[in-house]
Amino acid sequence: MISTMEYGRAPVDTLSFKQWQTGSGKDRHSLFSDPGFKGPKQYDFHLRNTFTIRQIGFVPFDYKKAGVTGDEQWKKSAILPDNIIREFDKSVQKIMLD
Repeated sequence: MISTMEYGRAPVDTLSFKQWQTGSGKDRHSLFSDPGFKGPKQYDFHLRNTFTIRQIGFVPFDYKKAGVTGDEQWKKSAILPDNIIREFDKSVQKIMLD
C-alpha cells in the first residue's frame, strides 16, 4: 500500500502501488516485486528466480566483492560503528516481520 501523510498525523495506507502509479502517472515503468532472495534473514541474497531481474535488465554480481576498495586506511574509515550496524539490523528485522 502507498501511504499518505499529513503533517503531525500517522501515515494512512490509501492506494495500492498500481493504483497510485496509474492515478499519478508517476513511476509508470517501475516494478514492485519481491526480488526472491534465497535467505535474506540469513544474509543470503542470491536470487531464487531471475524472471523479475531479467525484466529490468539487472545483471547479478557477487555482492560479497562489493564495497570500499583502496588502501587499508581508506577501508578502515568506511567501517561503521557496531551500534549503527545493530540499529540497522534491528530496523531491517522489524520491516521483514511487519
